[in-house]
Amino acid sequence: MEDKMGMVGRVTLDHHHNGIITKHAFPNTVVTEGKALMAGLLVADVGGTGIDFMAIGTGSSTIVAGDTTLGTESVRVGTAGTRTTTTTTQDTATLIGSFSISGNLSLNEAGLFDAASLGSMLSRTTYATISAVSGDSVNATWDVQFT
Repeated sequence: MEDKMGMVGRVTLDHHHNGIITKHAFPNTVVTEGKALMAGLLVADVGGTGIDFMAIGTGSSTIVAGDTTLGTESVRVGTAGTRTTTTTTQDTATLIGSFSISGNLSLNEAGLFDAASLGSMLSRTTYATISAVSGDSVNATWDVQFT
């Protein structure tokens, strides 16, 4: 029996503005660097650092497989991670991050990373502009299901 495995990601952003919460959900693209990162984590002799950081930004460039950064990163935060069940037991990695907004931002992108700065990017998504102002917050839940 041959079995194939893939990764399917989706990020949900809850934008908190003046007591109103607006929910947005978007699929993501696992970039080439992210695939190499995951392969390295599978092999003890190669190793690597797990995904524990999330960033949002104002870039709107088209995603390409070779992306290694966001177009214009604005804020990066550490995440709380766990495994959850989508189809089979514990087949989904769930990462949760919370962003405090300072200044006015036209958010258009988000990504998952293995370091607090620079590092390797697992995946990236772009989306229609979310206008955030100082004092707003954006809570993010990013699910990566292994299929």
